[in-house]
Amino acid sequence: MQPTPTSREGAGMSENPDTVLSVENLSIDFHLRTSILHAVRDVSFSLKRGKTLALVGESGSGKSVTARALLRIIDRNGAISSGRILLRGAGQPEIDIVPLTERSTDLLRIRGGRIGLIFQEPMSSLSPVHTIGSQITEALRLHRKMDKKQARAETIELLRQVEIPDPDKMLDRYTFEFSGGMRQRAMIAMALAADPEILIADEPTTALDVTTQAEILDLIKRLQESRGMAMLLITHDMGVVAEVADEVAVMHYGRIVERGDVDSIFHGAQHGYTKRLLASTVKLEQSRAHEGADAAARQPILSVRNLTKTFGGSGGWFGGNDYAIKAVNDVSFDLFPGENLGIVGESGSGKTTLGRLILRTVEPSSGSVVYRDRAGTETEVTALGKRALRGFHRDVRLVFQDPFASLNPRMTVKQIVGDPLVVGGIASGAELDRRVGDLLELVGLDPMSRERYPHAFSGGQRQRIGIARALALEPRIVIADEATAALDVSIRAQILDLLLDIQKRLGLSFVFISHDISVVRYFCDRVAVMHRGKVVELGPAEQICNDPQEPYTRSLISAVPNPDPRHKRMMHRTRFIA
Repeated sequence: MQPTPTSREGAGMSENPDTVLSVENLSIDFHLRTSILHAVRDVSFSLKRGKTLALVGESGSGKSVTARALLRIIDRNGAISSGRILLRGAGQPEIDIVPLTERSTDLLRIRGGRIGLIFQEPMSSLSPVHTIGSQITEALRLHRKMDKKQARAETIELLRQVEIPDPDKMLDRYTFEFSGGMRQRAMIAMALAADPEILIADEPTTALDVTTQAEILDLIKRLQESRGMAMLLITHDMGVVAEVADEVAVMHYGRIVERGDVDSIFHGAQHGYTKRLLASTVKLEQSRAHEGADAAARQPILSVRNLTKTFGGSGGWFGGNDYAIKAVNDVSFDLFPGENLGIVGESGSGKTTLGRLILRTVEPSSGSVVYRDRAGTETEVTALGKRALRGFHRDVRLVFQDPFASLNPRMTVKQIVGDPLVVGGIASGAELDRRVGDLLELVGLDPMSRERYPHAFSGGQRQRIGIARALALEPRIVIADEATAALDVSIRAQILDLLLDIQKRLGLSFVFISHDISVVRYFCDRVAVMHRGKVVELGPAEQICNDPQEPYTRSLISAVPNPDPRHKRMMHRTRFIA
């Protein structure tokens, strides 16, 4: 390991009077069937009052395990093998969390009391069968000994602080009645219920679009400053780190390889791994040199005209009235051969529904989708029957967002990638084996791994398997729905470069659906910006990202984190008022 000149705390870091928690030489092991996994090795850092330490690294680096160790909520096969976690507080004796027993009074007071935790996915962390209010009042009554009336009043105040509208009504609603951003706000309110000294935020904005992410991070930062909390932010997004962190600790294979203040890390990184992380982030901030031919000289491969999808409006349950929602509203665009068209917008803007309408997995309410095949024959996709639609689906394929949920865990890679060929009666036996091997090689995987199952592959490798499956029928168009959203930044860059390389070799066109503006800037030739079902702006990627014309587009671009702590963008963003 290289020396870390940006790490200045040294051995005396725990003596700082503002230090509320010190982690000293922490090691965590997981006992597997045949071996021991050393997930965290010799990790040391401190959290200071009113300051944010960002613990960064890719999936599997050990950052979330380290954070959960502070509350002793490690999986059963895991254990802290050595080290100390020292918790300090004004007027309170120092406590080492490591030796505390599971049922000890001190540990129960610390969990959710002195240390609050915001989970990555609020939908799986909040109870679906209890109201939001009841879950927060439970924490208040447990940690602050309030009666029901006091706890309800305090819950309303907490929901108001996290900017949930009509908190006196919203506290009686259930998790499924909240949007993603609202659920995350409720999770923050729960974490703050006991007025903790330390807040752990574990990937708190990973599943959110850029404007909601900016609002949540802004909210967390303001609440942290007003309450004087120390915060440990777990993330793999270096743009978010640059915007909100005071100090950074970089984890790689269970160790902290570099630590220092945010400016030193971003502008004077010493360790090779830190440099690679930053290079991958900066790469996606730059526009690729687009080489597409002049659109005026080509005929579109796909033409979408006045496409609309309305949900509801035909009478609700028990004869009541049902509200009509136009998820996609009068959308028109062309896709040209060899072009990458980005579709961007917030959650609920209609991006994914638009992709499904093109594929006819969702039936449009009105409008047309015209596909021009290799012979130049035009086909009205919305008029195709089931049999003819299969032919269209050979030429237009889909890459899913989640590389974990989209692969059948009971099928081998050969069965997954070869499935379209088997179903279509195109290949079997030795020919199928050869084709699957060629496809795996095309996406940068070892053909010899085709008899393995998905669990044996990393997230990036699983997405490559999904891409190989999409390419099996030699399509002309690939619809990629948030195809890199679940990946670390360095893996994301690799997958994008892989897709661009495959595009050159096979002459593909992409409809690239994403809420990540950096990815779209790098990958796409043109961008369509969607808001509430409508395309509000359509133009070259360079123009949309650097000189947007519409107020909504300007607000979207300004909310994108800038991976440079000297030029923060997100906290000074333009807000869109409809």
